[in-house]
Amino acid sequence: MSAIVKEPHGRFGSMLGEATLYGMSITFSKLVMLLLLPVVWRILAPSDLGILGVMQVLQSLLIPVISIGMHDAVMRFFPEWEAHERKEKAATVLAAVAVWGAGISLVLSASGSLFESLFKTFPANPYFIISVWSAYFSAMTLVPLGVMRVEGRVKRYSICSSGIILTQSALSLVAIIAYPGGVIGYMLGSLLAIMLWSLMLVLPMLRGGVLRRPGKVLRELAGYSLPALPTTILDSSTGFFDRYFLDKYVSLSTLGLYNVSQQLGSGFNIFNQSLKSAWFPFVFRLVGGREDAPRLISRYALYYVALLAPIALGVAVLSKELLMILAGAKYAGSYAFVPWVVLALYLQSITSAMGRGLDLARKSLYWPLVSVVQVGVAILSLGLLVPLHGATGAAQAVALTAGARAAIQIGLAHMVYPRPFPLIRFFAMWVIGLATFYLCNQLPTFGLLIDVLVKIAVIIVGSLLVALAAVGRSDLLNLSQLLGRQKSRN
Repeated sequence: MSAIVKEPHGRFGSMLGEATLYGMSITFSKLVMLLLLPVVWRILAPSDLGILGVMQVLQSLLIPVISIGMHDAVMRFFPEWEAHERKEKAATVLAAVAVWGAGISLVLSASGSLFESLFKTFPANPYFIISVWSAYFSAMTLVPLGVMRVEGRVKRYSICSSGIILTQSALSLVAIIAYPGGVIGYMLGSLLAIMLWSLMLVLPMLRGGVLRRPGKVLRELAGYSLPALPTTILDSSTGFFDRYFLDKYVSLSTLGLYNVSQQLGSGFNIFNQSLKSAWFPFVFRLVGGREDAPRLISRYALYYVALLAPIALGVAVLSKELLMILAGAKYAGSYAFVPWVVLALYLQSITSAMGRGLDLARKSLYWPLVSVVQVGVAILSLGLLVPLHGATGAAQAVALTAGARAAIQIGLAHMVYPRPFPLIRFFAMWVIGLATFYLCNQLPTFGLLIDVLVKIAVIIVGSLLVALAAVGRSDLLNLSQLLGRQKSRN
């Protein structure tokens, strides 16, 4: 193998190594959360989980509004700044976001009546105010964590990220046990945890000082982040839209079951987030260091998608048995939504892998087009499907919206940053994946344990076929050797 081939494979191996470390920390923290879920489900009623689901989506929607995407801009420009000015510029951006976010949060805290005009089944306060300030302190952690990622401080980033998740889980659980308010206690525990982590991450970064004349660097970064902000907000707004429509057509208890399906689907995101956390810096470094970056990005994006296929299949197929083990009949109805939830999340991961291009070519003006398509499909599909099929219709509409977003973003990405698109291999992967899911759901029932083992076997076979379709036999051998070398290093 030539040196030209070895070097990109080595870089991809490094990316996989980072993803493995990200994944180990996130998997551990998420596993703890998963183990705590049955306790939460036992203490909180489905209606409580309905409220909690709306508030969590609201936080996801508010975080990009508060941060205005400046952490992404810091990650994009940080490698291009002179080494001696990086910390000072990053601290300047963080200070600007802190001031902006505090102002927005104060305004939002005084506008609870706006929330109550949108959601009728429960009052805004204190839920709304707690969510606003949870979003603020979460946004404050993004720049410090982003700097860790782009600097390659994988261990520190992993410790902090998993620490945030674990601290929030622990304090929330203690709060719902000790505080009689139930869901309010859960939210207060989470707020306290993220507040503590925000202070620990932000204050050391600000001690290094900020620029005396920050206008130039803030304008440069805002010029990068603001055009993409509508799309970033709309990434989270789909969840807000579905809750809005569900509030009009289903009970809080059904909304709680829907939220449980989202929690189960998040098992897929454990692995997606670990890959994504390593993928973005890897792509930026690849673009800055190689002339054949477009070809390599196209190849590795397909590997990315193939690596996540068995996880998506596992969560979509085995959540039914997992619900019976962890929650019994109380939450068994949640499984009806899980396959659609996983499909939407998998389509989003495909967009993350294959839809890089607008940022690489610095064509941020195209982002509003992506936003318009996404919000249009979301509102239209939710408006049609939720009245007809309730929560199942909402899950279907979210998947349809994710598919539309993937199509438009990947198309634009390949237009502004041309590179090969492996259509035949991509289509083959989808056919194999869907056939595997269908086969698992057509298997006869033999008992809980045997059903799980048989489905796992089918998923393994299907995943190997997906991998073969994605990389081909020769590349599959090279990739397995690469993973073996990476494992021996670790």
